[in-house]
Amino acid sequence: MRILLIEDDKNLCETLKYQLEREGILVDACTDGLDGLHYMKEDADDYIVKPFAFPELLARIHSLSRRSGQWETGDCLTYRDICYNVALRQLTKEGQQLLLSRREGALLEFFLRNTGQTLPRGLLLSRVWGPDAEVEDGNLDNYIHFLRRRLKAVQSEVSLTTVRGVGYVLDL
Repeated sequence: MRILLIEDDKNLCETLKYQLEREGILVDACTDGLDGLHYMKEDADDYIVKPFAFPELLARIHSLSRRSGQWETGDCLTYRDICYNVALRQLTKEGQQLLLSRREGALLEFFLRNTGQTLPRGLLLSRVWGPDAEVEDGNLDNYIHFLRRRLKAVQSEVSLTTVRGVGYVLDL
């Protein structure tokens, strides 16, 4: 799920963005105080005005995710020519199957649930290793390399692309 956070107080905006990203939500932040009703007209599903309690914000986000079905847990996530069985940690393409490690699987699952979106390095580290894990950036680079090798091994057209200074995106 992706949300737009509009907050004129830069410090509060950064705090909210950090907390939401710890919950695994992609956040675009804006500090120019634009009207939330404008975004309702532009396909937004909901908005909330200040003051609000953080648990209320999370409850609204989770309610929207149930409505849209984006976070439903299914056995197989499919994108283009690959299928990833979450329960078995099995990557499949046209009969070719590879078993992934737990971290490779968690990383691929997060990419498959957010296809076409540039995922920041910090968010990937938080989602795959945990928000409080002491992990070095190099670990993420290694697992991206491992996943690229796995996708190449099954001859997938899907690739992991580096977005310099930001993170990675799963695309063609």
